[in-house]
Amino acid sequence: MHSEILRFPRILILALTVSFPAVLAVLFTPALPSLALYFQISEQAVKISMTTFLLGYACGTLFCGPLANRWGRKNTMFIGFSLAFIATLLSLWMGMAQFFWLFCFARFFQGLGSASGLKVSFTMVADTHSGNAATRVLSYLLFSAILVPALALGLGGSLTSYFGWESCFVFMALYCLLLLFMICFLPETAKEIDSKALQLHRIVHGYGKQFKDSFLVLHALITGFCASCYFIYVTQGPYVGIDALGLTPQSYGWLSWIPMLGMIGGCVIAAHLAGKQSPRITMISGFLLALVGVLAMLICFANHYVTIASFFVLMAIIQTGIYVISPTALSVALNESTDKSNATAVNSFITIGMSFVSTLILSLFPFRTPMVLPALIGAALMAILAIWLKLKAHHQKLNLP
Repeated sequence: MHSEILRFPRILILALTVSFPAVLAVLFTPALPSLALYFQISEQAVKISMTTFLLGYACGTLFCGPLANRWGRKNTMFIGFSLAFIATLLSLWMGMAQFFWLFCFARFFQGLGSASGLKVSFTMVADTHSGNAATRVLSYLLFSAILVPALALGLGGSLTSYFGWESCFVFMALYCLLLLFMICFLPETAKEIDSKALQLHRIVHGYGKQFKDSFLVLHALITGFCASCYFIYVTQGPYVGIDALGLTPQSYGWLSWIPMLGMIGGCVIAAHLAGKQSPRITMISGFLLALVGVLAMLICFANHYVTIASFFVLMAIIQTGIYVISPTALSVALNESTDKSNATAVNSFITIGMSFVSTLILSLFPFRTPMVLPALIGAALMAILAIWLKLKAHHQKLNLP
């Protein structure tokens, strides 16, 4: 089974499916200032289009768990991607008709359908790998979940500059169709099909058991705060880069590769350290690196030193630390779970739910100063530290390193 899932081109397909929700989430973000003008709404209001996507994304992860147990991993992904394709066309239609709230409504279903990409891909890894091997595979999949959206972000900036925001959604629709075709070549990794998985009492009991697992929930909160740092950056970043620095959407999109390289570096470091030192040491090392970047950015922005270096380069340092923490916490949580499908669903729900809250805050309050970006990320890091300290007792109880 290990060789089946890692064999080319299947590992390439998994690399694309795991990044699918992030592509739909971020590809259009360089167009956010343009969309605010197009819909004649405020900069804060247009961010609701990201918030509704994340709400659908969070809800979708919970639907995917029972569906993956009942119909299999592969069929669940096919259903989700089909819904995402329809919702992408609806988003384009409602946007061109200038119905902003219906545009956001369609974005919700984009998130709902695309959730199967990340959730089911992680479940397939959990079906076939465990321990340090799972950490390495998850790190490399997260590498793809960063690399592909980074390309999408740059592409979104170019599409917006040359063809307008509508072209971003045309590309998303074509991308959905491509992945629907590629999913056909994936193997089914579910060891058995549970014909009763969609019964309501089974769903409530299954998820209730996972939400009561404090070990899983605490690690999911860590990955949630890590994801929040990313979505704070992609939501607030265009206003720092385009408004404060005066960059074009195209320039901003391609300069965003700098932080993305930091994320890739973090995943590579996490994969390298797996099995060589305890997960707790790896996570605190990532925390300290990210904290250095946040403090440096706060000092620069407080002194009105907002430049490409103080924004993009320091953000790369922050994201390196964040992505040392995230795959490590995810792997530890899933290794200790016996119900991989529901465990990954709960982890994804908490992770994306927290990202939804962070973008909701940004859409409700008129944060116009660049200082809000490092301040919010710094607050998330402090929460990660508090959880890390609390987890010490859990690791000792379970005799984990």
